[in-house]
Amino acid sequence: MATRMRIGNNTVHGVYDDRWASIYRAIGRVTIQRATSVEYDHTLNLWVATHIETGQVIGSSSCRKDAIEQEVQWLEENHVTHNHRED
Repeated sequence: MATRMRIGNNTVHGVYDDRWASIYRAIGRVTIQRATSVEYDHTLNLWVATHIETGQVIGSSSCRKDAIEQEVQWLEENHVTHNHRED
C-alpha cells in the first residue's frame, strides 16, 4: 500500500505511517487528526471503514486488511483533510 504526503501552506496532509516517524520529529510540533475509522460491525459481520465527520461508509470487507486498504485508497483519492485552526 503506497501512501503519500501532500505539503502546502505550512501543513502536511497524508495517511499516518510509522515509516515517516523521523520526518514527523523533524517537523517539530505535529497535530494528528483521525479522519476515518475501521471498526468491526457485528450486525453486518464485516469490517467497516467510516468517515468520522460525515458517517459515510467508505469501504467494508470481511477482512480487516482489505477494509484498511479501501480506507487508505479513499483518503488518498479524496484528499481528505480536517478544517483545523491553531489558536
